[in-house]
Amino acid sequence: EEGALWSAGIISDGFHERYRRALASLSGAPVESGGGFDIYLDGDTLTYVKENCGEEDTRVRFSLRVLPADQAERESFNFDFPRYGAILDGKCVIIRDLPDYPISHIITGQRTDEEGALWSAGIISDGFHERYRRALASLSGAPVESGGGFDIYLDGDTLTYVKENCGEEDTRGRFALSVYPVDRNDLPQSARDAGLDHEPLNFDFAEYGAIFDGKCAVIRDLPEYPISHIETGQWMKGEDGLWSARIILDGFHERYRRALASLSVAPAIRSDFDVYVEGGAIIYVKSPCAEGDTRGRFALSVYPVDPNDLPKRARNAGLEHEPLNFDFAEYGAVFDGKCAIIRRLPSYPISSIETGQWLPGEGELWSGRVAVGD
Repeated sequence: EEGALWSAGIISDGFHERYRRALASLSGAPVESGGGFDIYLDGDTLTYVKENCGEEDTRVRFSLRVLPADQAERESFNFDFPRYGAILDGKCVIIRDLPDYPISHIITGQRTDEEGALWSAGIISDGFHERYRRALASLSGAPVESGGGFDIYLDGDTLTYVKENCGEEDTRGRFALSVYPVDRNDLPQSARDAGLDHEPLNFDFAEYGAIFDGKCAVIRDLPEYPISHIETGQWMKGEDGLWSARIILDGFHERYRRALASLSVAPAIRSDFDVYVEGGAIIYVKSPCAEGDTRGRFALSVYPVDPNDLPKRARNAGLEHEPLNFDFAEYGAVFDGKCAIIRRLPSYPISSIETGQWLPGEGELWSGRVAVGD
């Protein structure tokens, strides 16, 4: 939980000499730069060099992720400066030996938990584009979804995004990737502790993507547990989502059947939909139900016991509740003659919930209120 409580580095007489020799042997231009560091790749050794550097440049942790040429799963070798770095002759120098397997690409930088990435750099090795070409050549069948010009393929546990006639502008912002398991107990503990019903695997294009032969391609390995559905897309900070897509897997309806079969309470609201609140989720059920019953938008307002638990954006807007309105397509399923919606609720103590459904231009179809705990 706490990580290292303390650590110490012991410098021998030959330490700085080793680093001076390494610097003297560098040839050619750096392969990348970031945060004032020039980064050199020589064989299996990665060397970072920053001129006019002091202690303040070394305080933040360094990230180092290596993606092998023959698989999509990266390895992390994050480190603190004292473990691999030296300050000498006004320079900060880091020397890191890399794994001896063929490498597709490397992502490195500095980041803090509070601010995220301070800088990052991607280093492409010889095997990078060949790995992606092989992956695209092996794709078979039609894409399972499309969005923003990207065709999305699902092959086993691998999700591949492909966009033709693509350039740097198509890789902006951040990609959203949320994976919903059939059984919530399969989620990592961190996701369960946060009250999530999905595993968030959001990423930047530079982490998993490549531009080559006029194409943009992204390859992501998915978790090994049985998956209900996947939500993905792309957004820019300060802007609305650029695009979004939902991918339904074989386990999707099974997840909903299990949830409905496990209900042990009476509906908290009886209306067009019966609404249940149980196990940290709100569940809407209508039977019999048709596609027309899923029109419009669903309203969901959650009132906390303590207003200080509200997200900052809600408090700044002067709200007393957290607005979680949604479309049926985001959280719903139609199966066995039923319409069902499952939404995880916030993890803070809840006072009450207001929900309903409305159609633009027609107004409210139904609404109700739940006093949680009553």
